Amino acid sequence: AALGTDGKEVKVRYSYVDWAIPQTDAKVRMGLQKYTLPNFTGIGSPILDADGAGITISNQFTENVSASLFWLRAENDNSVDDHNVGNAMDFVGLSVPMAGSGWQLNPWGMYGNLGKNSLKDVGEGGESLITGLLPYGQDGVSSIAKDSYSSAWWLGIGGEVTLYDPLRLALDFAYGKT
Repeated sequence: AALGTDGKEVKVRYSYVDWAIPQTDAKVRMGLQKYTLPNFTGIGSPILDADGAGITISNQFTENVSASLFWLRAENDNSVDDHNVGNAMDFVGLSVPMAGSGWQLNPWGMYGNLGKNSLKDVGEGGESLITGLLPYGQDGVSSIAKDSYSSAWWLGIGGEVTLYDPLRLALDFAYGKT
């Protein structure tokens, strides 16, 4: 929304609703939220670290094991061409964090359906979530020419051992295909 006549705009970054599924320990978050795949060796995630609209369902199964399932609409109607169809980009992912005394391990996976026009220019002044999604590049420009619908997937595992404090051993491994 524009405020006054100074040309400044207020934009919403996060807007979500948290609620619990009745008679369960499962928690649901729906709306604009932060999506970051697990990463122990750096800040954020080199695969997906961005804001987007979606649904996240989380549950703590035991003291040491939990899980999060998400659906993310990463891109939609991002083209300056109003007649551009096939520009939606959707992802679904699962993370299963496990922890014990002095250790953590988190296997995860993500699958994506990429619309044939989902990586096109978002137009002047537009922002693209694709800037937080690799291997397409931090500059928001795909290094892969696409002329049809395609899928992408990533699998990873990360963890850390802190038994020998102050020494911390951490690892991350990820592999994917677009």
